[in-house]
Amino acid sequence: MKLWHKLIALWIAADLLNVLWGAIIILQGGTLDDAKSATSPMKIVVFVLGGITGLALVKGEGEFFKPDERTLKISGVAFRYSWLVMMMTVAALIGIETFYPVRLTVPQVLSIMGAAVLIIPFVFLQYFERKGDVE
Repeated sequence: MKLWHKLIALWIAADLLNVLWGAIIILQGGTLDDAKSATSPMKIVVFVLGGITGLALVKGEGEFFKPDERTLKISGVAFRYSWLVMMMTVAALIGIETFYPVRLTVPQVLSIMGAAVLIIPFVFLQYFERKGDVE
């Protein structure tokens, strides 16, 4: 097992411990502010472990994968399509803001953009990988 595998596992474990500790505080009758203040030192540990993991990856402990020509082509096409969908999402949100068919709050707009940025690229990537090849 490579060093960055171990660091990522440790990073995820620390993050899960952070969430668990905050949930225990809330379940015992604490408020959300109590949980935030109690888990602040653990967040520092998570950020430090993330930085160490990033440094281990940059140092050359190993690559995530070695892309070939087909993989690069599929990922390029998938992210190009996801970029177009994201721009269409932005245009739709501008249309909603201009014509007011629905009132959206800031968290709703951010969640829509988060879905467009994070989920849609992976959906297209899976689609094109299952399709086999792009033209």
